[in-house]
Amino acid sequence: MNKIVLNIIFFLLSQTLLAQISVDHLKELLTSKQYSELELKLISQLKFSPNDSLMLELLGDVYGYQDQWDKASKCYQKLVDDHPKNAHYHYKYGGVLGRMAKEGSKFKALSLIRKTKVLFDKAEALDPNHIPVQWAQVQLYAELPGFLGGSYTTSWAHAERLETLSKIDGYLAKLFILEHQNKMNLAIQYAKTIVLNHHEIPCLRLVKSVTATCENFDNSLYFGVGHAYFLSQSDLNTAEFFLKQYLLNFTSRDRTPKEEAHLELATIYLEKNQKQMALDQLNKALAIDSEFDKALQIKKKILDQNIQN
Repeated sequence: MNKIVLNIIFFLLSQTLLAQISVDHLKELLTSKQYSELELKLISQLKFSPNDSLMLELLGDVYGYQDQWDKASKCYQKLVDDHPKNAHYHYKYGGVLGRMAKEGSKFKALSLIRKTKVLFDKAEALDPNHIPVQWAQVQLYAELPGFLGGSYTTSWAHAERLETLSKIDGYLAKLFILEHQNKMNLAIQYAKTIVLNHHEIPCLRLVKSVTATCENFDNSLYFGVGHAYFLSQSDLNTAEFFLKQYLLNFTSRDRTPKEEAHLELATIYLEKNQKQMALDQLNKALAIDSEFDKALQIKKKILDQNIQN
């Protein structure tokens, strides 16, 4: 065979092998949360393959994990433009714009929320069975004030849709809404239902470690089930287990802020009369948000009691 042809074949094979190794390595970096190194590698890769959807989505995710929402939005916007029929890209782009609306100025919030709604509606139209899209709309409409288009009725409709796709997701979504409405008696009833039914999902069974099949599992469900145990006062040890699992796997994309999970763990430790462990969790919450009112109040109460004793 012609030597030039052999060289070309060798080059193509080596490039394919390198690409495969690169993808595996990138996944390892993502799993180990080495975001800065992963970001540099992805930017370098995209210089040679600017239309590589997998790499562009991963870069958007990496920016999201680092709370760099503006950079993440640019990645997802390009993906939506290039793939207008992909529901997941619409969902991710809408989710980032929603985060920008929450954390940015009120002046920009209205425009961003409008775009977010359009993107979520489009994602749902493209894939009505997309569970994250339904969850995103449950949260959006429950948390938005009425003058910005918030609606518990709309939020509940998406929770109903969720329940047809996944009973546990639906129950958790309804619990989320009821707590926002301060309808605690009904909320506790849903919490008890979650405690009785979460075992139907393998990754929500009471195991001591997460199996390989749970690697792509929705981490927010760990918090939801732990919170249900805590709210219903069913078993504080089990509530502690699920909340720890949530914190272990936490990323900025999860539905409940990390400091709130630390606060809930602190409250559990207080009920178990483990004051030092409660203080440790409160300090972790305050390290994230030094003005976290609830954590400050509980910490002050514990310290005052220690002085009196």
